[in-house]
Amino acid sequence: MNRPSLVPVDFMKKLNFRNDLIWLSALGIITLLIFGLLIGFDHWRTRWFEIQLPDAYIVLGSWQVWSLLFLNTTFWTYLIRQAESRFERHSSNIVLLSVTGLLIFITSLTIRYTGSMNQGWTIYPPLSSSSGKTLEKYIITPEINSFVQVYELFQISVFGFVGIWIGRGMEKRNAQQNSQPMTDSVNDLFN
Repeated sequence: MNRPSLVPVDFMKKLNFRNDLIWLSALGIITLLIFGLLIGFDHWRTRWFEIQLPDAYIVLGSWQVWSLLFLNTTFWTYLIRQAESRFERHSSNIVLLSVTGLLIFITSLTIRYTGSMNQGWTIYPPLSSSSGKTLEKYIITPEINSFVQVYELFQISVFGFVGIWIGRGMEKRNAQQNSQPMTDSVNDLFN
């Protein structure tokens, strides 16, 4: 016997969506605070974020770093939240699926970029001003590249798992909705 719910289903869907919006806003603010602590709060919109490596550095815009931090923070937070709730929250699954898809896209671009630097970097001064000595080369990008590839494989597996879980949940809901009217009409015939 199915008991009627005291709270309408539409209200619960809106509540889940509202909770996800609150979580996303809180994660955005936390990421902004972390970002401010990394590069400073003064003129953070016009500052560049520099990653210094031996003999080179990578310069990123502040919005790029914030986006990367926000997506990674959101990915791990939602993954832990959904694992604790056994992936039962439909709206949170959709947020996790979207964030994971964006991270896979960004990670694949990162792999291309670090793969193109795989030849290593040459220490200054340039070859034209050298006295004939062979310059040292640092090749650290294979380690970076392999880490990013493993991280992307993990993201792809999470993306597939959550996608399958969402599909199964939709299948169950459709089966429940399709079977509900039929049982009611059969009960009406016998009563």
